[in-house]
Amino acid sequence: MKPNKIFSFILIFSVVLIGCSSESDERQRELQFSEYLNRAQSAESSSELLAAEHYLLNAVNLLHQPSETEKMMQAYAMLAPVEKKLGKISAARNYYEALLRYYQTNSRRAEEFAVTLNLAELERYCGENKKAVTDLIKSADASEVLGLPEDYINAKLGLISVLVHQQLFQRAKNELNPLIERVVSTGNSALAGNVFSSAGEVFAQTGEKSRALRFFSAAENIVNKTNDNLLRANFYLRYGRSLFQQNQWNASLSCFTNALRLANQLKNLNLIGSVLIEIGEIYFKNFDNLSAQEYFQKAYETSQQSGNSLLSAFALLRLADCASREFAQFHRQQDGITATQRYEQTYSSFARINFPLGEAAVLFHLAQFKRISQDESAAITFYKRGFSAYLNSRYRFGADFTLLHFPGYILDEFSVFNAQEKVKPLLAMLLQQTRYADAVYYQELASTADQTASFEQYDYTLLDPDKQHLLDQYSQYRTKLTTAQSELILQYSNKNQMRSREFIAQHNNEIQNLNKQLLSIQTSAAQHFPTLLPLFGSSTFEISQLASFIELGTAIVRYVVVENQMWALTITAEGAGAVKISSFGDGLKNKMLSVINQFQSSPERRDVVLVKAQLSELYEFLIRPLEKYRLEKFVFILPDELQKFPMHALLKDGKPLIATTETAYLPSALFYQTTISASRYYSTASAVGLSNETKWGLEYELRGLRNYFRASTIWLNQHATEENLLKTTGEVLQISTKFQKNPLTKLQELSFSAGSISARGTWVQASRLLNLSPYRSVFLSNLTEQQNSISDELPAFILMNKTSSSIVTMHGLTPRLSKRFSEYYYSALAQTQNTMEAYQKALTQLSSDTEIPDDGSWATYFYFGK
Repeated sequence: MKPNKIFSFILIFSVVLIGCSSESDERQRELQFSEYLNRAQSAESSSELLAAEHYLLNAVNLLHQPSETEKMMQAYAMLAPVEKKLGKISAARNYYEALLRYYQTNSRRAEEFAVTLNLAELERYCGENKKAVTDLIKSADASEVLGLPEDYINAKLGLISVLVHQQLFQRAKNELNPLIERVVSTGNSALAGNVFSSAGEVFAQTGEKSRALRFFSAAENIVNKTNDNLLRANFYLRYGRSLFQQNQWNASLSCFTNALRLANQLKNLNLIGSVLIEIGEIYFKNFDNLSAQEYFQKAYETSQQSGNSLLSAFALLRLADCASREFAQFHRQQDGITATQRYEQTYSSFARINFPLGEAAVLFHLAQFKRISQDESAAITFYKRGFSAYLNSRYRFGADFTLLHFPGYILDEFSVFNAQEKVKPLLAMLLQQTRYADAVYYQELASTADQTASFEQYDYTLLDPDKQHLLDQYSQYRTKLTTAQSELILQYSNKNQMRSREFIAQHNNEIQNLNKQLLSIQTSAAQHFPTLLPLFGSSTFEISQLASFIELGTAIVRYVVVENQMWALTITAEGAGAVKISSFGDGLKNKMLSVINQFQSSPERRDVVLVKAQLSELYEFLIRPLEKYRLEKFVFILPDELQKFPMHALLKDGKPLIATTETAYLPSALFYQTTISASRYYSTASAVGLSNETKWGLEYELRGLRNYFRASTIWLNQHATEENLLKTTGEVLQISTKFQKNPLTKLQELSFSAGSISARGTWVQASRLLNLSPYRSVFLSNLTEQQNSISDELPAFILMNKTSSSIVTMHGLTPRLSKRFSEYYYSALAQTQNTMEAYQKALTQLSSDTEIPDDGSWATYFYFGK
């Protein structure tokens, strides 16, 4: 053969070999990809999640070509739920979002909304309930259109769960009713059991016990006809917890016993541990300490065996409580030593897994144990540490912990954030030791924390871009922090062999950095925008600093009930103090609530004689002990349940307090520091009034402003829009419309015109008042003749936008009362040029006006400001 032919042959043969080799490599890669998916599926079914993740990531790394997108999405569809189970929420969300974009691009609607449903669940993990609700509604609507009844029901169940967690029970009921009707037609026992169980839980929490029982009975009949022991066990666990909350101990124990039997058959150690703790809790609540200890010990051992560190720490906490109870009853030294050791061990367990809510719980329980042991110094120290840890956990966690299947009593202890309740044991000890400055400090800290929590529910759209940027940055870091912390908790809830030390170390560092950044933002807010400080909490609050802002003869007064004693906590220019008002604090608070109920009832049903007698009696309790301060002005901060109590209407020798002493209100003491004092010059006024749904003669009433001010701008009815309100300026503003607490979101709202005579009003959130131009005085008049839903959040937003003072109607109005007050107030304001003086003069005239019924209705006007 000739050399050139030999060369050509070799060349052709090489090309063929290369082609065959390339084809073989491609086939080998496809086989390896399929093998990785099969191994991952097998590992996941065996609960070897880290192994499943490893195989899936290897499968993803094999794919490089754009043509392999479909395979990539196949791997993502398997990888996303694995990452979720491992607690890697960010990674899971990234994979689901990639899937969502792919399905949207390719118009695969069914898969698109199935992924949206999974994303909504992850959003709930991260505490993003509003976004979760949006996605769940979207998924439900799409499933309905596509004819996917089971997906629709699952989306609705997720939505109901979010609504119940937010205590929006009426809306949850509205979602349940059509769901109950259609779930039967699916023939899916698991779905039907879940729907009926959810209905039972909702009705149980709203006190409709008979309806709850019917739904739970229906669910029980359904799940018991299946062979799915896990479904049945979870049903009995849910039912038992619901009965437990209603103190139905025997029925609850029966449910938990059934759940335990099924969990044992399944050999599901996590489920066994949870049920054992629930049973132990029943005995603990009923003071059967020995039986409780037995079940808590079994729960601890089971959780240790399963590697569930969270559950074992909870069981250990209750074992410590049992030892503490034994010590309190028998005063045996060994019980005291055991309790101390177990509390310390529990604290170390929670600290080791970076779970600050647990740390806070241990510190509170340990403080109570020290108090029982009569070691008051140690008790106060632990109460302080516990309260600080509790506040810290509030800012570090926003996740919906019910998804983590924590024991019921842990949810009861931590799911509702109420710092003012948590601080009361500490207050009791500080007041007993006459450490009044400390007591005032911690009470104000708790109040600010609760107020911040309520403000954070609102959406903020601010006109000032600097403030908007600050709020956006704050929200961004809070979301990042919540997500990172949720991932870490879920990682720790995995079994020991499934944990990633690198993942934990990385997230611990990330969380520490995020906490520092969040604190920096809070500090920046305090320095640059002090009026917005209540939105961010107070990292700079000091009693001495606040006292420097208070004028001589003025006292900020907060009434609190601690261990059935009512105290008046005061802050004056001299510092903090406290006065014991009564040893029967709850009884005194009930008298105040009785007065509020009278004012909230219609005038014809009001017992005028009783109201006057109660106002005179309450003056002796609430004000007489404070007369030693020789005060010229009171600034009251009332607790939530007493917000509508008219302190300015308390009677001394037949005269109201406001007639002799300046009386104002504030949402918290922090507002005294940030609120601007009113100047003494008023010449321009504006008014926005919407009465097209009432018979109110508002036009005549508001046009009277022109009699008192040189320049007036008035927007009425169809012109009473939010846009017109926000573009007005001046020194005095009156907003007369309807106010409400949104029945779904529980947020304060006010009504504006939609811009035409025929259109109904539109409701906007109270946070929109931050967009107002600053005024020297704003008057909020609720056009409601009976119960009034205004709370101190409305004047809070007004004061935060640098307005000096606000007058708010806290009870029902009548057109005549409203017209008379406006005449007296604006006339006095035009003469005295001082808001408080004008307010005092107007109320004094109104209370003696013979054309106004002598039923105390004039007291509806509350003055917020300095």
